[in-house]
Amino acid sequence: SVVPILDGAQPATLAPVKGDLNLFLSAMVWLNTGWDSMGNLASDVATPKDMVLGMSLAAVTAMLVNLLCTVAALSAGAGSWSDGYLAVAFGRYWIALRPR
Repeated sequence: SVVPILDGAQPATLAPVKGDLNLFLSAMVWLNTGWDSMGNLASDVATPKDMVLGMSLAAVTAMLVNLLCTVAALSAGAGSWSDGYLAVAFGRYWIALRPR
C-alpha cells in the first residue's frame, strides 16, 4: 500500500481513536526503562553528589543545545520549512552542514 504524503492541512488520521492495550503497555515499559537505567548507573558512581552533578550538567547541556538550535534556525530567516530545511538553515552558519 502507498502511504500518502501529508502537507499538514489534513489530520493524520480520520479513524476514531480506539484503546490499544498492547501499545499502552509497550509505552509504559519503554518509559520505565529510563528509571531502570538510572538505578543501574547509580551503582557505578563514587558518591550521590557525582550522580546529581552529572545529571544536572547533562540537563543544562541538553537545554543549551536545544536553545542554540532553535535560535539559529529562527535567525536563519524564513524558508520553505519542508523536510531537510534545517540543514539549509544551519548551512548558512557553517558551510560543512550545507546539503550537497
